[in-house]
Amino acid sequence: MKVPDRPVTEVAVAVVIDPQSGKFLLGSRPEGKPYAGYWEFPGGKLEKGESVHEALVRELREELDLTITDSVPWFVMEHDYPHAYVRLHFRRSWAFSGTPKALENQTFCWCTAEDTGTLAAMKLLPMDALVISRIVLPAVLAVPESSAGLTKAADFVRHTKGAAFLAEDDTALQFAAEKGLPVVDLRETGCWAATDAEADEAAADGVTYALCVNPGTDLVSHHRNRLPLYAEGSPETLTESLRAGAHGVYCRF
Repeated sequence: MKVPDRPVTEVAVAVVIDPQSGKFLLGSRPEGKPYAGYWEFPGGKLEKGESVHEALVRELREELDLTITDSVPWFVMEHDYPHAYVRLHFRRSWAFSGTPKALENQTFCWCTAEDTGTLAAMKLLPMDALVISRIVLPAVLAVPESSAGLTKAADFVRHTKGAAFLAEDDTALQFAAEKGLPVVDLRETGCWAATDAEADEAAADGVTYALCVNPGTDLVSHHRNRLPLYAEGSPETLTESLRAGAHGVYCRF
């Protein structure tokens, strides 16, 4: 990541997702704060000695009376606002208790990425609009590596919750379309990455996500990823990969 020439404000950001509906929580910034009236994912500055998770637990309790019981690292982004240079540590949480309450005179709502009318009417902070496009990325990708792998990958997607077919060429894309499979076109939105530097370069080029090339790579373990990253694995290793900092897993066929 670029080294800023001004102090860095470390900020914890919670992407709270309802496990039943898949909706995520957005809140408005109250009067008296920079960008008042803009919508964002809830969170706040890290206090001295706090981990990102600890900061989220404290902030969401103070802002929304919501108790976060678990969260997993997702990715880190930096942004140079006029009032501060911020490093945003995004974490996802499906584990929380309580009902959100507006403790700071803000408003909040539960949304999905399909709520295009609602989201279009909101004034979203620059980073948060990008985050919404990343929330919808599937948890599991099936990667066909041969003609025979096309059919195997298709069968896997049909029988695996949250899985999508990864297309790397027109043949795979057409095959997935003919089979009516949820499909992700790697050429449009993603890339392969073997090192941190490759992932960082891809993020700077506007890539949405990356697949870690090498088995056992530590790309998803340092919790400083600039992109949602997929680790090679299986549905059985998904939970472990999430805790290590991956967005999800990919399976080769």
